[in-house]
Amino acid sequence: MRTNIKILFCSLVVFTLVTSCKTPSDALESTDYTLDVNFDDSYRSDLIEGYRYVRLETNENCRLYDYNKIKVNDSYISFEAQDQLFLFNQKGEFISKLSRKGRGKGEYIGITDYEVTSNNIYILSWVQQALLKYDMNGRFIDKYDLHEYYASFKIVDNTHVFLCSSRSNSSNKNFALYDLNKRSVVYSCDYFDRNEGVMFASFNDFIFSKDSVCYVTHPFDYMVYKLTPNEFSPLYNLSFNTKNQLPTNYEEIPVFDLNEQMRNKDVVKAIQLVYETSNGCYFGYKLHDEYGDTSYLTRIYNDGTQKTIRLLMSDFDKQFPYLNQPLGLYHDELVSVMSPYGIVYFETHNDIDTFTSQGYTEEDNPIVFFHKLKQ
Repeated sequence: MRTNIKILFCSLVVFTLVTSCKTPSDALESTDYTLDVNFDDSYRSDLIEGYRYVRLETNENCRLYDYNKIKVNDSYISFEAQDQLFLFNQKGEFISKLSRKGRGKGEYIGITDYEVTSNNIYILSWVQQALLKYDMNGRFIDKYDLHEYYASFKIVDNTHVFLCSSRSNSSNKNFALYDLNKRSVVYSCDYFDRNEGVMFASFNDFIFSKDSVCYVTHPFDYMVYKLTPNEFSPLYNLSFNTKNQLPTNYEEIPVFDLNEQMRNKDVVKAIQLVYETSNGCYFGYKLHDEYGDTSYLTRIYNDGTQKTIRLLMSDFDKQFPYLNQPLGLYHDELVSVMSPYGIVYFETHNDIDTFTSQGYTEEDNPIVFFHKLKQ
């Protein structure tokens, strides 16, 4: 069985039986959109309503020299760095740190993914094929043996989680619903016949979630799927008017090889986010341009018109000076992070001093930005 993983892009209901959910062919047809990638900076005020920021507390117990992931919920802003979790409240005040790396009872070998709820912390360990549960003070509560390799997960409710293999385990099903009480998979879907053996460092299959509904996608797949405890169906089928296009047989090409073939070509590598409003829908995606793999945001209105912006700080905008590549979506806000070095350098070279005038230095923790999308 193949277990070596390549890292790329550096950057409910209680079920009584294990069942397979609907495949896309069983479900309703998707909505098709062709997205215009030609951006216009003047559209920023049409898509972005405003922004706020959270300046994180800095002390010897929570110094973030680097980080791998950030997640935001109504209670916490959390970072994973060097296989440790750092928790801050919504004001940026440091709350606690989880540091339980090891091979003993209640310890994890590494953090592949994590989730923070109001009461607990869950750590997914690829190597251990396990999900570990802790309280908010880092005390070990339980370990769930998954008996398979998984790359990411999403909490569904108090007793269920969705697991995702990134098509890189022996189950041949990309998504699985795991029952914490029964300690077993009760539901699985999204069949694959080729173990990719690839995990993309900057990609997350879960691009939207609310309650028991998730929107999911795959690298180099322009389909957005709806995932629930009893359904897996295509929701949006996207295409892009880029100069280069994916090969017509891209589904037959291993993802690692496809990534190599598309290197430095202006193709969309991944869908990053979907946000629906009463007036249309936002789609965020990674497109390779002259700056590398860059985040773009397209809004499609109900009448079919589109507006696209590029989320890049080199496109300086006095109204939204810190608009940067988003790392996620929190309610209706794009979440991004700027390093202290980036803040100081950016303000020095753009004649602004929002933070440096407050004494902010390169020794401080990063700043988290929230840019609100217009409805």
